[in-house]
Amino acid sequence: MAETIDVIVSGIPGNMAMEAAKLIAQQPDMRLYPYALSSDKNSGRKFNIEGYEVETLGPSIREEILKHYTGGSNPIYVVDYTTPGAVEENVKFYVDRGLWPVIGTTMPKETLERIVEIIESSDVSAVISPNMAMPIVAIMSAIECISKEFPGVFRGYKFSIVESHQQSKRDVSGTARKMVPYFNELTGRNYDEGCIISIRDPGVQENVLRVPKEHLNGHGWHTYMLKSPDGSVEIKIIHNVNGRIVYAEGTVAALRFLHRKCMEGITGKVYSIKDVMRTFKDFNSYI
Repeated sequence: MAETIDVIVSGIPGNMAMEAAKLIAQQPDMRLYPYALSSDKNSGRKFNIEGYEVETLGPSIREEILKHYTGGSNPIYVVDYTTPGAVEENVKFYVDRGLWPVIGTTMPKETLERIVEIIESSDVSAVISPNMAMPIVAIMSAIECISKEFPGVFRGYKFSIVESHQQSKRDVSGTARKMVPYFNELTGRNYDEGCIISIRDPGVQENVLRVPKEHLNGHGWHTYMLKSPDGSVEIKIIHNVNGRIVYAEGTVAALRFLHRKCMEGITGKVYSIKDVMRTFKDFNSYI
């Protein structure tokens, strides 16, 4: 196994890309590449990330990025936290140049399907997950399992979802949207996204929900509530995330998992963060 995992980060200076880059830079077995992929608007900017000097390169000059590589025969990995509109072209660039991607960018289903086809016909493998927060993914998986094992067990119950994220997040939480079908299965109802209450007002977040002030610009608080028809039974499932470190931890775990697959010579495969989590028992986690 190669001594060092060399990582390019796409999306700097975006919040999630920066958070992932900082944690990667702190890992003794990882090394941040001196150039990062970014938009043309942010091209040419320089950042000191935990002692690493990193310069951003926009799409128009990203062909230059591998010319600066001096790491020998080690494979190169790339972490993508960009935008739905950019990720597909990014993936084409990665696979054409033999970069092994870990993709945390949220994207439409159609884009994901095309990206999976690109990876499966390539000489690399990838980890793709719109949610790299492993504890949250574990809870979501548990609810999914319960809905399959005990469909209708909460028949007639009403359910609601309240999700709070930083004001800059304009869309409804993908995690919340994904949970709706599970609760429909459990309750026998047919709710759509209209059952989700999205809170983006910092005043409400701080004074009503009690989100810590220092995390108003980066948090994900979710409450799922089930209530029986007569109101005698109420069940709440809550997961609150402050900051973005938990997503960066999942990203680091995914990099180590993908590195193992690379060393095993496994190409053309697309893995999820669930695949990473399933192997923890064998390798004492990748964190």
